[in-house]
Amino acid sequence: MSLLTIAQAIADELGVFQPSSIISNEEATAVRLRSVTSAAGLYLRDDYDWAVLTKENTFTSAADTAAYEVPGDFLRIVPSTLWDRTNNLQLIGPITPAQWQYYKGAITSDVGLAVRWRLRPTSGVLKIELENPGAATIALEYISDKWCASSSGTGQTDWAADTDVPLFDEDLIFREGWWRALRAFGFPYEDQKNDSRKWIKAIFERERGGGRNLNMAPTVTMFTVNLPDTGYGS
Repeated sequence: MSLLTIAQAIADELGVFQPSSIISNEEATAVRLRSVTSAAGLYLRDDYDWAVLTKENTFTSAADTAAYEVPGDFLRIVPSTLWDRTNNLQLIGPITPAQWQYYKGAITSDVGLAVRWRLRPTSGVLKIELENPGAATIALEYISDKWCASSSGTGQTDWAADTDVPLFDEDLIFREGWWRALRAFGFPYEDQKNDSRKWIKAIFERERGGGRNLNMAPTVTMFTVNLPDTGYGS
């Protein structure tokens, strides 16, 4: 289903006239339908890590470079996926500014071995900053900000044409857009909203194999405290 057919299906459920176009249509119904389906897509993108929006990125770190630009369609890192493949080490983060300053002020990792990371904008560009990088291949998975696509398959961050299609299950857009349309047109919507959220959760958990998240990385302590060899407690 395209934007137009999803919007028309919602209009049919509402019992209002089905618009023949959406993007170029300034009629109130068409404007509302575009708004609610767009909001539905953004909610699904921002609140769930769908496999279809998940991408892998790798870059090579170097001892003289601490910060590395994220991909152009980067939205957020999938938790626990930032790894040093060269040294088979999971990197810890994102750490807070306070933690970053603590570790930068204390030598707690081997020279040339990045252990911790954070996200930080540099000159208006979001970058991954590594605590103590050396020469290594760094890999991560991230969620793309492009949740829909043109008819030719080009990813987009929002609708641009009536023929655009969502990248995830179109029924999710319909259900989430449906209750939002009810609200926009002044109808009761809570039951439809609850049904939509239950459906989304069920589809997401099914996609993720029941919702279990297995972390195979070893446990690493975030903070270390240097104690004297003798005299402690005396």
